[in-house]
Amino acid sequence: IITEGKIIHTGEIGTTVGFTAEKEIRIADLDVEIKGTVMDNDLVVHNWGAFGLNHTPTPDNPSIYIFTATRGKSIGFDYGTAVLVDKNGVILDCVQNVDAPIPPGGYVITFTEYLQKEALQHFLPGRQVAYEIILKDKEGNSVDWSDIQEAFTCWPLIIKDSQIVAPVSRVPAIRSALALRSDGRIILISTTPATLGQLGTILQEDLGVSKAINLDGGGSAGLLLHGLSITKPSRLIPNALVFYKDDSNIEL
Repeated sequence: IITEGKIIHTGEIGTTVGFTAEKEIRIADLDVEIKGTVMDNDLVVHNWGAFGLNHTPTPDNPSIYIFTATRGKSIGFDYGTAVLVDKNGVILDCVQNVDAPIPPGGYVITFTEYLQKEALQHFLPGRQVAYEIILKDKEGNSVDWSDIQEAFTCWPLIIKDSQIVAPVSRVPAIRSALALRSDGRIILISTTPATLGQLGTILQEDLGVSKAINLDGGGSAGLLLHGLSITKPSRLIPNALVFYKDDSNIEL
């Protein structure tokens, strides 16, 4: 997830939809690489990598995750080893099996399973830590999304390069999707119960889209237009994608 131009959360699967300040929309399969260093007296003493950002780990799976203030006041779980880093990148403490607080302006790096040995050996109080987040495509090439202001990830991709790429699904369900045509037109669609393949056929043959991503479905699917409920969710929804006219009368 990207908000206000900053990456605040990374997941494990999905296709990312991004929005620039100029109202351009991008849909892409992205991988996230997080690379970091540990320094002692201005010398790099250890290179490390994180699995993700603000994503809760599984206790019995080896992992390294970073938690920032976006997560809240603490990491939200009490297992593994946590390295507390201040706003200047200096390691404050290394604690185990506690719901570690996130230092103001700083972050926490967590380690689970056998990777906890890495924390205890290299992430010592007083040393300095730094990391960078790199976005890549599925071929491993770096992708520049520095102009993206907001982004979210959904699954699966339905249309890519005007071809249906949705996984086989024989179970019909209420679906919703965001799609782009080659002329730049944005299409939001909600369906009666349909398979992903049927939705792909509608988007490709009837609406002529070049890219499309599946949004939430079932009881979470919803579509409202000018106050009219086209599809009404059957449960409370914590977030929504909203399109509106801004003060300059440029239609989003």
